[in-house]
Amino acid sequence: MGEKNNLKIDDDTLKELQIVLLSMLKDFDKFCRENKIEYWLDSGTCLGAIRHGGFIPWDDDVDIGMLRSDYMRFINCCKFRLKKPYFLQMVETDSEMPFLYAKVRLDGSKYVEYSNRLVNMHKGIYIDVFPYDAVPDKFNEFRRFMKIMEWLSKVYQWKHSTDISLPPSSIKDEIKKGFRLIVHTCLKIVPNRLFIKMLRENEQKYNGKSEQVLCVYFGDGYPSYNKKDLVPTTRKLFEDTYLPVPNNFDLYLNKMYGEWKKYPPEEQRFGHKPWELVLPDSLK
Repeated sequence: MGEKNNLKIDDDTLKELQIVLLSMLKDFDKFCRENKIEYWLDSGTCLGAIRHGGFIPWDDDVDIGMLRSDYMRFINCCKFRLKKPYFLQMVETDSEMPFLYAKVRLDGSKYVEYSNRLVNMHKGIYIDVFPYDAVPDKFNEFRRFMKIMEWLSKVYQWKHSTDISLPPSSIKDEIKKGFRLIVHTCLKIVPNRLFIKMLRENEQKYNGKSEQVLCVYFGDGYPSYNKKDLVPTTRKLFEDTYLPVPNNFDLYLNKMYGEWKKYPPEEQRFGHKPWELVLPDSLK
């Protein structure tokens, strides 16, 4: 079953997608437990677990967080133990990927965002895996560091992705799209290794110097957390299974969302709006 070029998933298709994602999550959890890797449900996936006991009803993706040490162990284990139908997508395994964190993709499926529809990479349904690195304790230093990381990752994304996030709906969007294409064309001549070297050197520069952590590719609009508020994790019901969430999940959600127990207005209840969605054969 597929939904193509309309940026909207009907309710039945969304439920089927969530079934696929839940199956992927269970496999992911099993893999991590077998390899002694600690992780937690991150962002909206964590919110869904605590507020809804599963997926947020309109959510269409899965987010995972890990401390850098577990993230590196996860990457290394995947090299030798991750089996089909899964593919570990990183810039090191899929050179055109425009993101600096990892994704676990499902072969035989598609989940394509508008901005990446022309990118030559694996486009299967995915789980996002975010590494959490140490960030500066001092506010001004934190803001400067996060601005640098946000800029570096944005430029890297522009190098690989030709488009804005959604189809143009105004003259301003058309101008923005044209500018993005020009920047993309110019950046294509810069070798990948130069960007990766700068990014990898900067992302971990504070590790061992602070107990405050965050995925440094989120941007400075996101709060940092003390490690002890994230790990050790605790398990909460997620649909029909129990999965790990941050140790102090109430503080985590308060810092990330504010009044997280309240539902957003109807007009804000939507997911990522895939440009193209193809579910695996088993659900067709």
